[in-house]
Amino acid sequence: MAEGNLGKYLTLESNSTNIYISRDGGFSWEEVMKGSYVFGVSYHGSLIVMAGKGWETNYILFSWDLGLTWDTQKISETRINIIEILALPSGNDNGTGALFILKGESIVGYNKVGILVSLDFTELLPKTCSGRENPEQADSDYEYWRR
Repeated sequence: MAEGNLGKYLTLESNSTNIYISRDGGFSWEEVMKGSYVFGVSYHGSLIVMAGKGWETNYILFSWDLGLTWDTQKISETRINIIEILALPSGNDNGTGALFILKGESIVGYNKVGILVSLDFTELLPKTCSGRENPEQADSDYEYWRR
């Protein structure tokens, strides 16, 4: 995933940038969201969590299918300016973590306060894949990667 723009020159102005994803190791890119976002990626790239960059929100966007479809989830009653999304390892070192920490800030009275939000997608993890020995077969969850 990357934040960028289409055009002759790179710009980082939030009204000119969008979010792009590559599902083939960077060979091709597809725009998945207009605007500027912070994001975290886990579960071998399948689980993506995003939030708007530079504005306060109480919702996040998430995708379980490499950014093909997106759902929203309310994370707080208080609006938060989310600065960073950290994907946490699951402890088994195989990239299948489904835990995220959102680091943000909010204004309370006249003070800016730091906020951490924990997101746990563990209960929503998809089933364990099967059919590794028979890629591309009807009873297999595996397919050959082609460029």
